Amino acid sequence: MNRIIARREIGFSADLVQKAEAFERERLLNPAARRKPADSRNARLTCPACGCPMIPRPFNYQYLVSVDKCGSCGRIWFDADELEILQILIERTRTDGKERQ
Repeated sequence: MNRIIARREIGFSADLVQKAEAFERERLLNPAARRKPADSRNARLTCPACGCPMIPRPFNYQYLVSVDKCGSCGRIWFDADELEILQILIERTRTDGKERQ
């Protein structure tokens, strides 16, 4: 190993925590809101890595954060704040000691 990378914990901003809480209330705890709304963009997104079309889908079926997955290379792309919201929800589940079904 050529170098050691120092890592420090950084908390999430209050704004991101509020976004995660709103997401949880609106999407995770409300079964009727679980479907991703129709994409308002006319053109399908293309993968920045390979240029193939991407498919909107939930990250997984426990945390229904919407992501775009490339149908060719399989890479997953998050929109602004989606990765942080997912991390907040996962960390909260682990620290609360409860698992969502």
